[in-house]
Amino acid sequence: MRVFMIVLLVTALTSLAGGDDFERTVDYRIEIQSNGTARITRIEKVPSSELSRAYQIHGREMENDPEVRDNFFDQMSREMYLLYGTTPDRESFSVKFDFDDQGNYTSTVSLDLPGLVRKGARATSCPGRGWRTRAS
Repeated sequence: MRVFMIVLLVTALTSLAGGDDFERTVDYRIEIQSNGTARITRIEKVPSSELSRAYQIHGREMENDPEVRDNFFDQMSREMYLLYGTTPDRESFSVKFDFDDQGNYTSTVSLDLPGLVRKGARATSCPGRGWRTRAS
């Protein structure tokens, strides 16, 4: 019982002392082109904090190291494939970082997803599974 109380006390103190809250917003914008390609723009904003400093380091590494940039593109490609079932064109991939004097971080990622909308497809709702497309 005594050991349990000590573990409980240590857990409570570490959770109170080590808990920092960080704010981050991610906005997606999807524009469907006439050929069925979707232009996806992802804007991520992090106000000045320890988290924004880590994002700034990563952004500078991406600007300077092509391998880090390729890894980021591969990760975004996996995310898009899992969400939409298609992978982006590497040529359409662009990323821009903005760090202001106050330490705020903003990144804008744009890419094209071919074949997101297919000719003759219509959207249907599946309860619990979201929206799906199927050929008519």
